[in-house]
Amino acid sequence: MDVKYTNDGKKVVVIGSLNKEETIVREIFIINKKEIPSGKNFVVTSLHDAPAVSWKEKRLKEMEEEYDKNKSHYEKQIREARIEYRKEISVINAITQNSKALSKDFPEEEFKTLINFLNGDITYIVIGGHADWEILEFKEGINQEDEYDRESLKLITLFGKTDGTLSWKLNRYSDGSGSNREIYPCTSYKEALEKVKESILKKAEDYLCDSVIKSAKKYKVKLPKDKLKEYYNKKLESVKRNKINNTDTLNKTNESINAIQKELDKLKKK
Repeated sequence: MDVKYTNDGKKVVVIGSLNKEETIVREIFIINKKEIPSGKNFVVTSLHDAPAVSWKEKRLKEMEEEYDKNKSHYEKQIREARIEYRKEISVINAITQNSKALSKDFPEEEFKTLINFLNGDITYIVIGGHADWEILEFKEGINQEDEYDRESLKLITLFGKTDGTLSWKLNRYSDGSGSNREIYPCTSYKEALEKVKESILKKAEDYLCDSVIKSAKKYKVKLPKDKLKEYYNKKLESVKRNKINNTDTLNKTNESINAIQKELDKLKKK
């Protein structure tokens, strides 16, 4: 059986020659897993000993293979590009929202504080913590000495929140590095004292501890009686439990001492 291939890739068996230029062939099909010539005869003008592939088909195949080879790399690049795009959009949205808030809902008090600071009218600062507060003169506050920082002047950082309010921070070190504490710039001691009282009472509503009570006593802030009573009752119960635990520990320690002493006494008698 003389097997050849047509220009369009069909596998055929040669039936015979029609003339010098044309050949009669029949296509080969796979039937029950066997190659069998079937169908009608047809005439072709050219035949090949192996399947013919056009330049276009060859190039398309090469491109597909190249794509499959680099597919994961391209997909990774696309994912990374999308992540960066989302980040950029988030930053732009945040800036836009913040700008809108500052221009539309900027609180008057925040604006006044900023102007006072720029004009050099700030004379006191309230340094706030988790549960303690301190009023310092402005110059004293920004010139606090630190054993790790020879430059005494501390950096004040101003942050703008997305709701249009401002957040003032006093950095630990002069270059702005390290930790920082929230501060409230004030134009007088009276204003600073009012801010401290407001902060202490607000904290006392949710949380009382020795530091809050200490700050309240220092700045003569009257804490709610019911909150104090509840706090001291809990503290008293805690101290009582510790006393019981410590007594048990002391008794067990004494028992151990007595047992060891008895063993030593026995050894002396022998």
